[in-house]
Amino acid sequence: MDIRALHGRKSRGAGRKGLKAGRRVLRALSDEQFALVLQRSSAGADYSSWRHAKNVRRLLKQLRKDGRPARVIIRKSMKKNVVLDALYPDRSSKWTFSWKRTQERSIDLKNFSFIDNPIETIRILHEIAEAESHCGRLAINFEDEYIQDISPYMVFGLIHSSMLPVVVGGRIRNSLREVIKSVDLDKFLGVHPLGKTPTGAVYPFKLRTRRPSGKSRRDNISFSATSEEKVAEDFTDTINKWLGQLDHPLELNQLGKSNILTLLGEALDNAKRHSDPVTADGSWAIAGFMEARYRDDGTITFVCHLAIISTGATIFESLQRAPEDTQAAIDRYVARHRVSSLASSRQTEESLWTVISLQDGISRIPTSDAGSPGGFGMMMVVEMINALNQSPHPDEKPRLTILSGASCIMVRDEHRMFSKSEGGHRVLAFNAANQLDQPPDDKYVFALPHRFPGTIVALRFYLDPSEIPRSRKKDATDA
Repeated sequence: MDIRALHGRKSRGAGRKGLKAGRRVLRALSDEQFALVLQRSSAGADYSSWRHAKNVRRLLKQLRKDGRPARVIIRKSMKKNVVLDALYPDRSSKWTFSWKRTQERSIDLKNFSFIDNPIETIRILHEIAEAESHCGRLAINFEDEYIQDISPYMVFGLIHSSMLPVVVGGRIRNSLREVIKSVDLDKFLGVHPLGKTPTGAVYPFKLRTRRPSGKSRRDNISFSATSEEKVAEDFTDTINKWLGQLDHPLELNQLGKSNILTLLGEALDNAKRHSDPVTADGSWAIAGFMEARYRDDGTITFVCHLAIISTGATIFESLQRAPEDTQAAIDRYVARHRVSSLASSRQTEESLWTVISLQDGISRIPTSDAGSPGGFGMMMVVEMINALNQSPHPDEKPRLTILSGASCIMVRDEHRMFSKSEGGHRVLAFNAANQLDQPPDDKYVFALPHRFPGTIVALRFYLDPSEIPRSRKKDATDA
């Protein structure tokens, strides 16, 4: 079929505009734009029109093919995004108009996990934010065999919609694609859906987001929830579904349901209030999943993930508005460890504030305003994952990472269990004695090379089908 002949057929001119655009323009279109061109080259009612449209689409695809990578030339100004701007503070001054861009880059998402690899993961996100400001083409390669932490993928989703559409290539494993699709992150990330039916080995808690502060539009059904209470109820149902997949199915008892409802409701309410201290109407995003995985010895384990992300004020920034007695308690802790902790290049004053914020009773909200004593939510999260985790394997212990601003805290290993003070408050001090009068270990409490404008809570725990029948039931149900 001659392309010139197709140009001349006015009566059946579907796709003529795309053909006239030429090879250079077609190669420069983003995938979304090119898909729209193909869609417009639709067939008519009769057979000849259908055949003509088919030939047009075939030729458009041939014209687009090229050994050299295409370059996006959409003339679009920079779109503000609080996460992008924080990850790359020079973005506004370094941002280049798309038609001036010639650089191409490839970034690998390897060991992409705040739970296991927070420093390198925030660096990868910084690289993506930096590349978005000046690259004409960016390939993102999802290199991990499994998703070890859903939270960095959620952060990537938070910035993807505001990025210039330069991400036009890359690799992704089907195992990752299936999880991303199951939790409704595929559209969020711009990842194409699977060409096959999911295997059913992934049990999702689908992505939900709260509308940004000041927005009165109706929440999107796929990505949003109407209230923190509704999301907490949905997560309780999801935990029961996860427990029901075991060889000897379990379910939460009434106390377990009540505890999780209280826990997640308070965590989301805190995210809403503390991420925007002025209006107490901040935004949050939450997602999770359980996935069946085979160990090297052929046995199966279920790995469970959950992440809550809020953008806006960090923990350090939010606590600047705390009551005087709370401020005094924080100041005493920071002053006690300022010299010893800050001598380590891995810690900052912000990281010390983040540690003390986890302790029972430390809250920005005065008790009279909250209606009940606040500042107990984070220890409830620690208590929950330790109660739900059921696995005898040493490498399958629960892990929790809290990332806020440029500070990171890793609740894991010997620092995943709290102790109680004489007053009954739970204490997690991240040192051998687990005492707040001693400084935290900088292996578990440290500063990050780049900032996240808000707070990320990412957790992982395991359910072992072979172990739970031999374990005490209340450990799995009285979460």
